[in-house]
Amino acid sequence: MEETQTLLSTTRKSLDDGIVSKVSRKVANLFTKQRRYSEHDSDRYESLGDHVENVLDDSSVGFLQLFRYADWIDIVLTLAGWFFSALGGVCFITSMIIFAKLTGTLVEKVFTENCYVQQKNASITKTSNIQCPLGINIHSSNYDRFERFCHNVSTNSSHILISDMSAFRAKVIHQVIWLFVIATFQFVCLFFEYYAPTLAARRQVSRISVLLFRSLLRRVSSI
Repeated sequence: MEETQTLLSTTRKSLDDGIVSKVSRKVANLFTKQRRYSEHDSDRYESLGDHVENVLDDSSVGFLQLFRYADWIDIVLTLAGWFFSALGGVCFITSMIIFAKLTGTLVEKVFTENCYVQQKNASITKTSNIQCPLGINIHSSNYDRFERFCHNVSTNSSHILISDMSAFRAKVIHQVIWLFVIATFQFVCLFFEYYAPTLAARRQVSRISVLLFRSLLRRVSSI
């Protein structure tokens, strides 16, 4: 019985030693691969702390270096984004100028109507003191209907007022149409201002990802 127990213990010990040796070889292989990864770019190993200090001491990336992975399509898209951005600014300034003119037209019309009302009231006061034909008594309520029968009152005032209203309406509608057209064009410029640089950036990110993946494959295959 004792000899059998000794034989079993010896066999179990040899199996344990074999498993430990296999694990040790795997761990050693992992450390060897890690050392090769670390020494692939340089002949010496840099600790993590030294690497962090070196990263902090690196120079900043310049503006033109941001486009080192861009092709001619990306450059055209970026320039198009800048161009539409400038056009959007011009449209905004133009719309503000037209809006200021429209506001001035409305204010001028309000003051002109006030002046016309004051002139009309003065004409009523003046006409009420004049004997009108057919015995018509002119006052503020019937002045608009019977002013053409009174003396020393221009019969063309209503026609002048109608023509002024038509000109004012045409001028306002013209300015409003221009505001609508400029606002639509500005919306298109804002869309391309955002879409073109975003598309260029996505193309560059995709290209950088592909190049990084190929670099990793070459590094793994060289080990």
